[in-house]
Amino acid sequence: MSQATLETLETLELSVEGMHCGGCSGRLQKALNAKEGVLSSTASHETKRVSVAYDSALLNEARIREHITDAGFTVIS
Repeated sequence: MSQATLETLETLELSVEGMHCGGCSGRLQKALNAKEGVLSSTASHETKRVSVAYDSALLNEARIREHITDAGFTVIS
């Protein structure tokens, strides 16, 4: 996990399809948290939302979307 400065700390919220239970959201959260540049993430199958706090010096929105897709989920917005 990186140490983002206030200048590089970003938060992204996305709608995601494919989370059907707590296990699914836990799997997505674990996959994201393992990525370099991700400081923390939360995922909810109930709201179909994921929130990612990340270091923008190491990661960008497009790459986060790719990580979600690679984990087997579909980004809606």
